[in-house]
Amino acid sequence: MVANFPLTSDIVSLKVRTAGICSGALTRGVDRERNGWGNQHSVRIRYDDGEEIDLPEDRYRAQGYDPLFDKLPWKARGQTQAR
Repeated sequence: MVANFPLTSDIVSLKVRTAGICSGALTRGVDRERNGWGNQHSVRIRYDDGEEIDLPEDRYRAQGYDPLFDKLPWKARGQTQAR
């Protein structure tokens, strides 16, 4: 399931905190979106089980995900996420 709307910070925090704990889950950034999270950029991340969610840039950087935020490609305008 993919959330296409900003989740409450509590839900996002829970998912982020448990990402590296549950059965060795691997989480990686897919792409960035300009102003995709209100007033800041966002990153689409994908878990090893295929689930994807969007995170605000500051949370992605704070969690230390790979690749680095600045190395992710920008999502093209009008581009939809491939499932």
